[in-house]
Amino acid sequence: MADDHDFDARGIALDGERCLGRLVRDDGAFLYAYDADTRDEVREYDLIRHAMACWGIGRVANELGGLDAERAAAHRAMTWLVDGYSHAMGRARCVVQGDSIFLGASALTALALIELAANGEAGARHLESAQQYVDFVLACREPDGDFIHRIDTRNVEIDPWRSNFYTGQGLLALVRCSQATSQAKYLDAAAEMIAGFEPRNYGVDVHSHWMAHALSALHRSTGEDRLVAYAGRIVKRIIDEPHYRHVDSSSALACRAEALGAYGEMLVRTEGRTTGPRWADVMTAMRHDLALLTAYRLDDGAFLMNSTGRLVQIDIIQHAALAYFAYARLSDRHID
Repeated sequence: MADDHDFDARGIALDGERCLGRLVRDDGAFLYAYDADTRDEVREYDLIRHAMACWGIGRVANELGGLDAERAAAHRAMTWLVDGYSHAMGRARCVVQGDSIFLGASALTALALIELAANGEAGARHLESAQQYVDFVLACREPDGDFIHRIDTRNVEIDPWRSNFYTGQGLLALVRCSQATSQAKYLDAAAEMIAGFEPRNYGVDVHSHWMAHALSALHRSTGEDRLVAYAGRIVKRIIDEPHYRHVDSSSALACRAEALGAYGEMLVRTEGRTTGPRWADVMTAMRHDLALLTAYRLDDGAFLMNSTGRLVQIDIIQHAALAYFAYARLSDRHID
């Protein structure tokens, strides 16, 4: 695979979001997964990835602009999700898929609604709805300091199953909801939970980009140096363990680049003050990952899952688009 560091990060990010917008059907569902050559559809669907794709469209549209049609498609997609899969749980709401209530689906639904609320006439309604999903996330907090990750709807029992992603997604939803609504209870809960995870280095060994996102978001509100140090330990592990570059997975590259970018945003805010990896090392690692990632890119803005097949899936596109988006936001900075 090529390792050419000459790429248009902003353009690639926008093309990825435009591709996702085109994949939203008239009814609001995505063409979720398909063969890049034949367009034959793969019959599966994950609501978490549906919501994540809408979240990404909203994020990039808010920052870079020029995605009005894609934003409209994301609004349509969220209406499909909320109308078809949302259930009340007291004053809170959650997303139910089949016999499962997954924490990540409600967290990503809230995140998507928050981003889509930033512009447009539906802003207040989206924020009110997002808060209901975040109230569910908050209700899933357990005495041990983590979240419930899955509830089995057949018997309304808590499943001990754990995801490497949901905790970071839940924390990010809490922080972003606090930032959007100015309600301190969400920020306080996230800060307390992260303080409990910090001594355990939760997320470090799995290179968690979702924890990096959550830490960066919390740092934007609190400015605490310890959060930079925690995120720095995730990034140091990524830099020190580059084996993911050899597993032939576009998402492995993109998710690490997302984590590097979230940490890079923290370095911008601190003007490079850190006990972890320095700016130059972070940017070098991002450029390397994104240069490798271009080998998976298709002419229409989509990304292949790997080089041995022709499968395209909405989360693969979204992670890649957000990785280039993160680099585009940092590439004109010069931090010592």
